[in-house]
Amino acid sequence: MRPTILAVIGLAMMTMTGSARDYGRAPARYERWSPVNRSIHDLQAIYSRARVDRHESDHFRRAINDLAEFQRKAARGDFDTRRLDRAIWNMSHLADARQLHPRDRAILRDNMYELQNLRASAYRGRR
Repeated sequence: MRPTILAVIGLAMMTMTGSARDYGRAPARYERWSPVNRSIHDLQAIYSRARVDRHESDHFRRAINDLAEFQRKAARGDFDTRRLDRAIWNMSHLADARQLHPRDRAILRDNMYELQNLRASAYRGRR
């Protein structure tokens, strides 16, 4: 029994190598996802493991809902910057929340940066 436990611990330690960016992330195929899909996935993962109050829970739900609605409209050709801006604002609030683990806040900041680049690229494309 003891060698089995040691083998499991060894295997777990080998798989735990990675950066804070990889914490709670999906497999490598996930990197092909759009910034919106990645953000929704990360928000859901962080929300599921975080211990937050109702106020922070509302920010999670609003950000996820706004991103999902943005994605639905974008699929129809409507780039709804208002929804994207609201999602970024809610994520900004969460990235500053002391209730979240620092790695989770870093992931949210990375996602916000990607979403802001997505928004900026939409304006560059309209010129």
